[in-house]
Amino acid sequence: MKILVTGAGGMFGTDFCRAARAAGHQTVPASRGSDPNDTYIDITNVNQVRELVLMIKPDCIVHGAALTDVDYCELHPETALLINAVGAKNVAQAAQQVGAYMVCISTDFVFSGHSARPYRESDTPAPINSYGQSKRVGELNVLSSAENSCVVRTSWLYGPYGQSFASAVIARAREAGEIALVNDQWGSPTSTRDLSAAVLQILSTRFSGVVHAANDGVVCRSELGKTILSRADIQCKIEEMSALEYVQKTRPAAPRPTYSALDSALLGKTTGHKMRPWELALNEFIDELNNKAA
Repeated sequence: MKILVTGAGGMFGTDFCRAARAAGHQTVPASRGSDPNDTYIDITNVNQVRELVLMIKPDCIVHGAALTDVDYCELHPETALLINAVGAKNVAQAAQQVGAYMVCISTDFVFSGHSARPYRESDTPAPINSYGQSKRVGELNVLSSAENSCVVRTSWLYGPYGQSFASAVIARAREAGEIALVNDQWGSPTSTRDLSAAVLQILSTRFSGVVHAANDGVVCRSELGKTILSRADIQCKIEEMSALEYVQKTRPAAPRPTYSALDSALLGKTTGHKMRPWELALNEFIDELNNKAA
């Protein structure tokens, strides 16, 4: 299978390309970055996207390119829409033109955060910030532009090839010896390795529509942070606070959902792929970091 991967230099894209190649697939990594091994792509340029896809003629497109800096999106909503919504539409239209199956990576931030249980695919999106709004428009653009397409929502993504909550906690604790952790925000932390495995299974089954792919379970930010530090064997002062207190202290531009955990049961029912508990995935991630540092 020939797979065009947009955002190939990102946290998910890097891991996915490795997983796809290991599974025997031909990958065409594409990004707007400086990696000379990646094919250049500007997803906001509809003509460039079309020409590239027509030249490559992929069997599948995994669309991981996105503007994911939540606070930057809040301050620059037009840019967020251009990249996350218009860019997604450009890729979807090109996929439709060559008959390629498309998977678009989306986010738990399309939900309001007012749920009392993990969000299902049937729940109504109601994003509370510009990032979530731009990604929701992108979802709709993909589903309406490419007949053969799947939107894969994930939650609290982390991995070895980019910046994430996990890497930020470790870096802050080591540099400052203290860290503030929010104790009233909940989600489903998800490994890029596990998301990559899920997407590969989705590609093999060609599921159409929306599906959630997040590691199983729910945890609050503070407990996740403490688990990361404990597993990494890092001692530091921990200050727990509410999201409101954290906002007053750090002044982030964008509000965050209070609860954005995802229910991934549909993934198992439709593709046979079951996401493992977040604790197992996180332990594996931290163990690999420790081994590299040793």
